[in-house]
Amino acid sequence: MRRGGWGAALALALVATLISAIHPALLIAVPLALLLIALPPLRSPYRLIGLVLLASLFATPPTGPLWYAERGWALMVGAVFLATVTLRPGGFLPRGIVAVATASVAGAAILIGSGGWERVEWAVARRFREAASFWTSRLNRAGDPSMAEMSDTFRRVADLETMLYPAMLALASLAALAVAWWGYRRLVERSGETLAPMREFRFADHLVWVLIGGTALLIMPLGEVASRAGANLATFMAGLYLLRGMAIVVAITGVAGVGAFFLGVVAVLLLPLFAGASLIIGLSDTWLDLRRRATSDDAASS
Repeated sequence: MRRGGWGAALALALVATLISAIHPALLIAVPLALLLIALPPLRSPYRLIGLVLLASLFATPPTGPLWYAERGWALMVGAVFLATVTLRPGGFLPRGIVAVATASVAGAAILIGSGGWERVEWAVARRFREAASFWTSRLNRAGDPSMAEMSDTFRRVADLETMLYPAMLALASLAALAVAWWGYRRLVERSGETLAPMREFRFADHLVWVLIGGTALLIMPLGEVASRAGANLATFMAGLYLLRGMAIVVAITGVAGVGAFFLGVVAVLLLPLFAGASLIIGLSDTWLDLRRRATSDDAASS
């Protein structure tokens, strides 16, 4: 993945599309609009473009609790990311993680404090169950008795998606913020140094304690609320460590171009095995720094 390339942005946009029920146009375009409004020079035409883009995203009439929740979340995470970019130096990933974490805590506090959590959760569950019912009806039309098992699987997946929705939304938002940051830097700053290559993906090692804490909340008998919070924390960090493991594989094998494409195909075909292996590799990198070791071994052997 070359630095600042279109491939990185398209892959991240696809991730944001696949793992969140919120439309990716909101997750990507609202933060991008805020960046275009706030950061360019005062007389820049990009400020007007940002205002028009933001207005168009809020122009549709409200359709229910999710209309407000989706736009409220996109606006909140975009505003926090804007503040983080302004106040915190560094690359995208530390800023993105801080923005998503801060917005998640603030959003949960607002929903719980206002009593809106139950309404939003009901709307999210309804969306996932409607999707499950759609595919169930399609399978039932086939008339194959074995499809009854698939129908049950779709329903169980819908329930799991509802429970882990905060973690999946956080991961999708992180990917969407990366696309928005890429778009802003390409449009306004004309910079090719937008996103680091996949092989360099890493984050602060002390975040392993978030995974440990989430796992502890999940397995300890502290009640349903603690278990669900732990499951979402562990899922979010597992997603990051899975990506870190994939980055290590790319860095050590040196695959690029067509080779990277075929590696992605193998990953999809062997998803459970590949995901588990990537998670273990990414987690072990916290203590072993596998890429540095591989570089040292190569230097020693040459």
